[in-house]
Amino acid sequence: MEFGLYLYLVLSFSAALELTLIPYLVTSLSWRFKTKFVILWFGKEIDTKSFPLLLKSDKLKLLCWYYITAILNTTLYIVFCFLIPIGYQEFWIYILLITIIYLLSVLSIVYLQCKFKNKIKHKTFFSKKEAVKYYVMMLNDYENINFYDNFVLYENKKVSVHNGPIQFNQKRFQKKLQKNVNNKNALDKEFKIFLNYLRIYGAIINRIDYYQNLDILHNNKKDSIEVLPSILINNFVYMRKIFYNDNKLI
Repeated sequence: MEFGLYLYLVLSFSAALELTLIPYLVTSLSWRFKTKFVILWFGKEIDTKSFPLLLKSDKLKLLCWYYITAILNTTLYIVFCFLIPIGYQEFWIYILLITIIYLLSVLSIVYLQCKFKNKIKHKTFFSKKEAVKYYVMMLNDYENINFYDNFVLYENKKVSVHNGPIQFNQKRFQKKLQKNVNNKNALDKEFKIFLNYLRIYGAIINRIDYYQNLDILHNNKKDSIEVLPSILINNFVYMRKIFYNDNKLI
């Protein structure tokens, strides 16, 4: 009976192998959120090849998942090694099994981390200074934006269910910009707000079925859903101009 209990613990520890998949899944989903959706839906509005989509801090955040998982697996291994005192013979069988499982999990983490590193090795990660410099140049290209474009999404002549999340985030980012006005590193923080703005709206737009009968009513005219990315960027630029007194930070 005792050995059955120990075997059960070994099998339970084998579940730690599943932990090795967590960082890869998280980083893959995060990668899509940080880059793919922005390129897919805002690629016509900004030059995504030169735009600082990724910061150096993003790289650290993405890779830290693998280190965290390795630490958790190691901690779990140590706990299982000293969890229950057993007889000499069974003890070494127990230790051997969980050691094999532990080594397999570590090798899996290393393999998946290397695979992810190869995926991102040709990508450029920008410093804060580089990102802000590009952001200022981009704002200069939008200096003629002088109004906020109120819009509503309609589906089959009714307000679309997608309109709510989009309008909610418009108000949310207005508050973020307003709160950032007195920040010492306002322009640096503002760029991060803009980057997050693109990422969140990229993910929201990606959930919209473009084959649905969706229209946008804006500026007293009806348009197709394809103009939404342009409206969103223009609105952000106008909001920041209002809060920062027409580009006084530039």
